[in-house]
Amino acid sequence: MSWQDDIRKPSINGVRFEISDSSSSGGNKLEDAKDKETGKVSKPGVINNGHQIKKYSINGFLVGEDYLKQAEKIEIELKKSEEARLIHPLYGNVIVHIESYSFKHVNIKGKMIEFSLSCWEAGKLKYPTSKTDKVGKAVELQKEIDITIKNSFVKEFSVAGRPQFVKDASIGMIEQASQSFDQLSEGVTEYADSIGKSVLESKKLFADAKDLVEKPLDLVNRLQFNLDLAKDFSNDPKDLFKSYKKTKSYAVEKVGFTPLTDTRKQELKNENQLKQVIKVGGLTRSIVQAITISENNSIKNSQEAELIRADLIESLTEVIESTTNDELFIQMMEMKTQVIQAIPGENNSLPRLLSVQVENTVNSLSLSYELNESLENEIDIIERNKIKHPGFITPRKIEVTL
Repeated sequence: MSWQDDIRKPSINGVRFEISDSSSSGGNKLEDAKDKETGKVSKPGVINNGHQIKKYSINGFLVGEDYLKQAEKIEIELKKSEEARLIHPLYGNVIVHIESYSFKHVNIKGKMIEFSLSCWEAGKLKYPTSKTDKVGKAVELQKEIDITIKNSFVKEFSVAGRPQFVKDASIGMIEQASQSFDQLSEGVTEYADSIGKSVLESKKLFADAKDLVEKPLDLVNRLQFNLDLAKDFSNDPKDLFKSYKKTKSYAVEKVGFTPLTDTRKQELKNENQLKQVIKVGGLTRSIVQAITISENNSIKNSQEAELIRADLIESLTEVIESTTNDELFIQMMEMKTQVIQAIPGENNSLPRLLSVQVENTVNSLSLSYELNESLENEIDIIERNKIKHPGFITPRKIEVTL
């Protein structure tokens, strides 16, 4: 590995940006030793009052066709009052409080915005000494898996010199992939322009299928590009997790198809390579979002954690057991380990989701206190059960977290 491999890609709460320069400061709180009675320095000496909190000043920029959307995403994270997760190029994952930030439109025609931020450290470094950057590791592994899949695809996928029915079968699967990409945005409404771009690219994929089937490298690049477009659909990783999980339904397995001729074997090989790009690519991206959800403490109850974990492990196990690619096997085993470490299992301390029968008409405040001896869960009870009149909950079954 070279020194460049140790430089991390900068981001704030997972939203990426480019960095121009940065500086940090720290040290100790020192003062002259003074006589307690006179308040004067009686002899040379220094009192150490402990460490100063480390501060970071960063100058970054956003560039590209969607630079305004990037700026919007960055500002959403910067103005949040809670702690933020900063990926610093040299220091890795740092939990910080944002002190101030500013934006500067440098070249509107050039589609570029500069910004600066000042923040101070709220906790110890997660990387490289005290705690693993689980989201960062998952993203890096997902990209490594993409490269492995791409190399495999270029090597194994081919329609050159094959009968037309082999080409037609692959064209049909590319068209199915296009339809699958259309479905990724269903239920997500946050960024209509990003969704529109994805739909447009999926239609282009459909239209270009006959040409792309002859060019394996171009084809796999287009498929992975379309998968990555979904990352801009929403700022909510739960939305993106649900989107990427939809790729699981792509190209249902054929039953009883045992190829005997070389042509048929190549047809099946092409099919498996296309499935690998879409299904494994979608799975690894959904895992990144699931780990982000867990690290953001957005998993609200034990059952939700167990369902996410079990679903991902089942999908990973299917890939691990079916792949003949040794490198992909090792990488997916590592991804499975990351899921087990990041997503809470059965013995977690999250609240349990229970079904409770309300026997008498009651208001939400009284019900929350009766169930939890606290009013903190009142909003959760109202939202979870879609209660229209919180002051008048009639006898019914409701879901609560305890």
